[in-house]
Amino acid sequence: MSENSVAELASVRISQWALEEKARQERSTPTTSPGRRIITISRQYGAGGHAIAELAAKRLGSAWAIWDKEIVDEVAKHAKVRSVLVSALDEHSLSRLEEILRYVSNRWEMSPESYYRHLVEVLLALSQQGDKIIIGRGANFVLKDALRVRLCASEHYRIQAIMARESLTEADASARIAHVEAERSRFVNSFYHRDVNDPSAYDLIVNVDRIGLEPAAASITAAMDAMCASAAAHEMPMRLGR
Repeated sequence: MSENSVAELASVRISQWALEEKARQERSTPTTSPGRRIITISRQYGAGGHAIAELAAKRLGSAWAIWDKEIVDEVAKHAKVRSVLVSALDEHSLSRLEEILRYVSNRWEMSPESYYRHLVEVLLALSQQGDKIIIGRGANFVLKDALRVRLCASEHYRIQAIMARESLTEADASARIAHVEAERSRFVNSFYHRDVNDPSAYDLIVNVDRIGLEPAAASITAAMDAMCASAAAHEMPMRLGR
């Protein structure tokens, strides 16, 4: 089989999988169980996602746990593959060459649809446990009943943050931000067929450099309290009517 034929075959298979996955999502979108407290945090690179998650978890109490890189190990465990493989896919879109290799050879241990399936299953399992703050991975597109947060900041703020955190020059920090943001955007588009910047996908959008890390965490916990109070208020009439 020629190289062009292989590429065409892979392209057809990828397109077919994408259409089938989109149809499956439209038929049934998984959500969290009622009463389970879950926060998802989508963040621009350099906006302080993990730091704010830690501050919010501290405010919410010791029962709350943050899931960020831990998701990689859990997906690997769930799929029975090496963590390094899942890490390579983590919040990254797959290049056309990687897609071709993945579909026409046996050298890969996980296909894109398999990765997506295991990721969703892990996110749903975490939502069943409750009291979790899940960072990234497009979790807000899966767990619709969670408090879905988007953290943003100006480019200048994020460049300064990345320069300090990763010891980069201003130019390198700017390039790093552009690269990571593009990968995350393609990841969300590839697997969820959504725009990561779509405001309708979030319940709370926080401009971090306008209010700071602590107030950002406080706004998240306040929103969580409000959501729980609203859920309890809606549930009470149902109980009285039984």
